[in-house]
Amino acid sequence: MLACDEIYPSILTNIPDYPPVLIIKGNKELITNTHKFAVIGARNSTVNGNRLAYDFAKEIARAGYVIVSGLAKGIDSYAHKGSLEFGTIGVIAGGINHIYPKENVELYKDIYGKGVVITEQPINSTVLSQHFPQRNRIIAGLCLGVLVIEASQKSGTLITTKFALDYNREVYAVPGSPLDPKSQGTNELLKQGANMALSPSDILQDLNRRVKDTTFFLLLISY
Repeated sequence: MLACDEIYPSILTNIPDYPPVLIIKGNKELITNTHKFAVIGARNSTVNGNRLAYDFAKEIARAGYVIVSGLAKGIDSYAHKGSLEFGTIGVIAGGINHIYPKENVELYKDIYGKGVVITEQPINSTVLSQHFPQRNRIIAGLCLGVLVIEASQKSGTLITTKFALDYNREVYAVPGSPLDPKSQGTNELLKQGANMALSPSDILQDLNRRVKDTTFFLLLISY
């Protein structure tokens, strides 16, 4: 899929470093949905974090937003599982035919059937460390906002939130115990002004208002 193609997501072309080519596998109609929202977080996540990712993703997807995540272990996997029945987008750091991590083989198959996997890397590309920040910018660029559930202070997840802020996207975070290293990154985001998310409704009220305001503005300028 080329950036000039009709189905290429227009929201992605608004970022300065958008990928000129995307390779996709699955339901390409999900790509054209303008209401996308990212749920991301720690790979080495807790049981409670996984449950939160599943529940938040399910409720936000049920409300009509396509959930986007990175198909990694932990929070990403549970975000995809929670939103799978409504359609979910997995953005990966390798080639479209390279499954990583291997324990997500069945999840990849499920998303191929009910969602879509996308990448900018060529077919047969293995995953390299420098590909993850590139992947993260696509996640941030595709979405209206990003929710972080569990992230340490040096988490790669925070790279995605930096991109989101650079692209003028909303950032949300679930707070955690100050004693938990996995919550230090999310708590720091909240100190810096991220939106606190205690339930899916906290996010949906804000997102729905922003979508309504944007729609109204577009109607005004078209009139």
